[in-house]
Amino acid sequence: MIENFRQRLRDRGQSLKWFYQNYIKKDNCIDLSYPGFAGQLNGYSPVSVDVKKQIKIYMDETYG
Repeated sequence: MIENFRQRLRDRGQSLKWFYQNYIKKDNCIDLSYPGFAGQLNGYSPVSVDVKKQIKIYMDETYG
């Protein structure tokens, strides 16, 4: 899931920072710092349910 997500970001010219600002921090839906978010995606800690939910939303919106 994470590799597909990263590839989708690359294909669309977007960054993890962009995703963080638009899907994680937007409206303060998840209380998570950027380093904490990046740590989850880089395998330093488990990916939280809230982050997985936002990734799924992004992937569904950008399918195709």
